[in-house]
Amino acid sequence: SNYADRERGRVYGWVVSVTALTTILGSLGAGALMDVHPGYYRALYPAAGLVGLYGIYHYYRIYHRALTTAVAAERRDSLRLPGGPGEVIEVMGGWLKEVARALRNPLRGSISIFKDDPDFFRFEVAYMVYGLAFMLMQPIFPIFLVDEIKVSYGQAAIARGLVFWGVISLSAPLFGRWMDRLNAVGLSVIGFGILILAPLG
Repeated sequence: SNYADRERGRVYGWVVSVTALTTILGSLGAGALMDVHPGYYRALYPAAGLVGLYGIYHYYRIYHRALTTAVAAERRDSLRLPGGPGEVIEVMGGWLKEVARALRNPLRGSISIFKDDPDFFRFEVAYMVYGLAFMLMQPIFPIFLVDEIKVSYGQAAIARGLVFWGVISLSAPLFGRWMDRLNAVGLSVIGFGILILAPLG
């Protein structure tokens, strides 16, 4: 890991907090645009997809500190943003090589990690089952809020964006510190135990 065990949770908590703040801004902006014209979702969804891909690109640029200096430098150079017109073709070539390498065997790294760490594999299976159920619920909320409760898209953005993600932004650093003390598994058990009670609300 790039971070020591004693500080990983704290750093993760602040990353989640900043992510939540950007999600709030995006939700409020999208809600305001949808109030102007509901058909704007046709542009908002592709735009959100492009932003997501851009985020994945930056995650991919993160290199493990255990890599040799030469390998790390080569990877950074192959993924750098062009500094001028003359570098565009060269940099695009580096990007295409990286994409081709990933597409040849996109699951190679994941499979090797799962083989080396069976406990992590079981955690990921459980997490994805929960995550799939959570994602399947998301399209229901705007339909329920707008069509059934009759709130505006802006009000829905406040409820699902500002309030929901605002609580996450404020609490994530605290939970990060708890993760450093309890470890990720212990904190996850508590969190998922609380989430089980969500349908009762």
